[in-house]
Amino acid sequence: MRRPAAPADRRLVAVCLTAVVLSVIAALVAGAVWLTREATDEGERIVVEEAAAAAVGELMTFAPDDDRSARVAVADRLTGSLAADYLTRGPDLVFPGATASQLTMATTVVDVGVTELVPRRARALVFADQAISTPGTAGEPERIAVVRWATMTKHGDRWLLTRLETVAAR
Repeated sequence: MRRPAAPADRRLVAVCLTAVVLSVIAALVAGAVWLTREATDEGERIVVEEAAAAAVGELMTFAPDDDRSARVAVADRLTGSLAADYLTRGPDLVFPGATASQLTMATTVVDVGVTELVPRRARALVFADQAISTPGTAGEPERIAVVRWATMTKHGDRWLLTRLETVAAR
């Protein structure tokens, strides 16, 4: 014969069911937040990659007949001391002696991979092909594959290039 449930047993069952329901709701909310964050991070990662590719490509592309307005347009993708140095030194910042030797450099960014992304700062690895030529050189320009670390900083809603470093063996 079965005995009827006591009020204390019913309360225990109700508390357990409430705990289970609240746990499921919390798990669903956490999962939704995580999925939304992942989608936002991926979207921001793409924006950083595009900004890094554009900034590095423009910074490392120049010709002897570039005027001051071209330099200002490139500097618009830069920030901090990199922007100030570029406005002052121009192509010599990228390739020492470029101005004196009348060097022409055309850089095509092949790929970019973001390795670190935190609010307002990112670090990306940029892979590029460069075509370098000097006046009086016959034939095709010299082609070089380069890899650079690009540090990006978010200013407002734009990602700007803060630092560009050669990838070195450690």
